[in-house]
Amino acid sequence: MKDPQSGIFSDQSTHFHMLEYGINVGVTLSEIRGDLDRVLRIVRKPVHLVVGMGATLWRLINPDAIPSGLRSFDSVSGVDGMVAPSTQNDILLWLHSESHDELVDAVMAVNEIMKPSAALHVDLPGFRYRDSRDLTGFVDGSANPKADQRQEVALVPEGQPGAGGSFMMTQKWIHKLVEFKKLNVVAQEKVIGRTKTDSIELEGDDMPADSHVSRTDLKVDEEGVKMYRRSVPFANAQEQGLYFLAFAGELRRFDLLLSRMYGNYGDGLRDRLLDFSTPVTGGYWFAPSKPDLHAALQR
Repeated sequence: MKDPQSGIFSDQSTHFHMLEYGINVGVTLSEIRGDLDRVLRIVRKPVHLVVGMGATLWRLINPDAIPSGLRSFDSVSGVDGMVAPSTQNDILLWLHSESHDELVDAVMAVNEIMKPSAALHVDLPGFRYRDSRDLTGFVDGSANPKADQRQEVALVPEGQPGAGGSFMMTQKWIHKLVEFKKLNVVAQEKVIGRTKTDSIELEGDDMPADSHVSRTDLKVDEEGVKMYRRSVPFANAQEQGLYFLAFAGELRRFDLLLSRMYGNYGDGLRDRLLDFSTPVTGGYWFAPSKPDLHAALQR
């Protein structure tokens, strides 16, 4: 397997920062390559960096490593007027660390490098909340693959174009925490599909068909469709939510997820969680393997 970007799987971080850029008009590929190369050179441990690129940029910057199915994020219109908007940008830089100080220094340095050639559209700090919980109080990512299975799920398989890279999906979700907290714990659990205290999946008649777990437990022909979630809570006095961040070896897994959440899967059901959280951004990206990223920046 080609060497993937290690920051995808480094999971001890407690502080995170998401930067999404759109390339400025008139900027050349040579300039973008140079800026990204400088970014890679200055970010060092204890800060981890994952570089993702939108489909348009990656096709231009390394046409020899285009994974099957790569495309930009399309907005999704669902039942009850629910919409997952597209705000596709060109470059995603996801930085994370156990050291908040080192992370802040790296974010400022990275943005100074990118500022002349790209406009910053998403500038979002996040953090690990309690024992890896979402701000709703529920554990996030309970069904994530473990150990070596993470790479099997997240990476494009060997022998395919873009092998060792990973498709990424991102969405910034704004929570309606006041409304959610008006529900008692049992009602909250039925929205999510898990117990709140110990994150045990509900069973039988206790599991609503429109719960978040029911709609995101992906199966095709009885075979599970997995992705590796690295979502990040964020909060200030006025706005709280989750930056959904997931990795997969196929883009179609994200399409399937969205179709089930938004009621476009054919059964007429949508995710009840949409009553309490709203996405305001949406992007698909490709995080190339380290060799493919290096080749792209040295062309």
